[in-house]
Amino acid sequence: RLISLVRTLATMPPKTAVSSKAKRSSKSKQLIKKDTEILDEPAADSSTESKAKKPKLKKVASQGVPRQPLPRVSLPADKPCINVVSWNVNGLRAVVKNCPEALQELAQEHKPDLLFLQETKLQEGHVADFLDLLPGYSAFYTCSTTKKGYSGTAVLIRGNHSTLAKPIPPRLKSKKSSTPSIMDAFKKNSKSPAVPTTTPATSAAADEVTPAKDISMDIAEEEALDLVVKSVEFGIGKAAHDQEGRSITVELEDVYVVGLYVPNSGQKLERLDYRISNWNPDLTAYLKELETRKPVVVVGDLNVAHLDMDIYNYEAKHIKKSSGCTPQERSAFTQFLESGFVDSFRHLHPEAKGAFTYWSTRKNNRPESKGLRLDYCVVSKCMVEDSSDMQVLDSYQLPDVIGSDHCPVGIVVTKHQ
Repeated sequence: RLISLVRTLATMPPKTAVSSKAKRSSKSKQLIKKDTEILDEPAADSSTESKAKKPKLKKVASQGVPRQPLPRVSLPADKPCINVVSWNVNGLRAVVKNCPEALQELAQEHKPDLLFLQETKLQEGHVADFLDLLPGYSAFYTCSTTKKGYSGTAVLIRGNHSTLAKPIPPRLKSKKSSTPSIMDAFKKNSKSPAVPTTTPATSAAADEVTPAKDISMDIAEEEALDLVVKSVEFGIGKAAHDQEGRSITVELEDVYVVGLYVPNSGQKLERLDYRISNWNPDLTAYLKELETRKPVVVVGDLNVAHLDMDIYNYEAKHIKKSSGCTPQERSAFTQFLESGFVDSFRHLHPEAKGAFTYWSTRKNNRPESKGLRLDYCVVSKCMVEDSSDMQVLDSYQLPDVIGSDHCPVGIVVTKHQ
C-alpha cells in the first residue's frame, strides 16, 4: 500500500505554494479593481456630458440692408422753394483732387440754394484757394484752430453775397499762403494763378477748377427763388466749441439754416462725456434761442445713429460701445428731438430701410449697403404743422453721389401762402 501511494503522489503535478498573506493581497486587489470599475462607470445624471467639448459655432457676417427706393416729392410750381443740401466731404482737398467734378455736378443736377459741407479739414491758409470753388456761389468757411487737418465746415450760397461776411471769421483769417495753391493742380491752360475773390466765379474760373468739362451755371437764368440772405454767422457762441469750426448759421428772410458737424465721441469714447455734458446742452440752447425769432433748419453730420433701423448691424455686441451708436448718444438725440424738433426724413419716411448715409471705406461696406445714418435734416416742430408759415416739402438722400464716405442729404422747404 505504501508503495502504491508513493507512486500515485509521484505522478501528480506539483502545486504552487501560496501563503495566506499572498491570498489576502490578491483578494484585496480584486476588490479594489472592482470598486474602481464601479466608480468609473458614468451615472446617467453626471456632469460628464456637460464637460464634453461643444462644437465651435461659425461666426456669421452681418448682412447688409438693401436700400428701399424712395420717390422724391413733386415740388409745386406755384410756390417758391428753398433747397438745402448738406455733405460731409471727409476732406475737401481730397474731393477736389479725386473727384474734381463732384461738387459742380451736384450743384448742376440738384440746384441747391445752400450747400453746406462738413469735415473740410482746411486750415486758414487753404481758404483763399477755395473761394471760387463752385461757379455761381459765394463761399464761407470756418476752420479748426486747435488741430490741423481736422473738422471744419463751409457753406456755399447761390448768388453773390460777398458783402454779408468775411469768407472766414476775422479771428481765423490769416495771411495769404506763400505755398502753391491746391487748386493749381486742376487748372487748365492757365499761365497765371487765379486771383481768389469772394464774388461768384465766371465760366473761365470754372474751366480752371475742372479741366474735364465746363458745367458752370448762369444763376441769373435759373428759374429760382431770389434768395434773400440777411447774415452769415460762425459758431454757436461758445469759444470752447467754436475753435473747432463746427457750425455756420445762415439767416434767411423767414428761417434760420444751421450747418453742423457734431463732435465724434472717438474710437475709445474719450469725448463722449464732453459731447453729452457740454456740446449737446450748449447747442440746444443756441438753437432754441434762434427759434424764438424764426423757425430753424439744422443740417449736417450729427454723428448719431438714432434708431435701430439706422444701423445695419444693430444687434452686434460691439455696437453699444461704438461712437455714434452708444445708448447715451442715441438717448440724447431723442431728448433733443423732444425739446421741439423733428427728424424730417423719418417724418416723411418712417419705415424706410437701408437709408444709410455713411459707410466704412476701410471695409468697403458701401456696395453691400452696410452703413449708418449719421446725416440729418432736422427742423423746428412747427414746420411739419399745417398752420406754419414755413413748411417741409421734401427730405431726401443722394446715395449715388460719390467722393466721400458719406452721401449728401437734402431738404426742401417753402413758405406757406
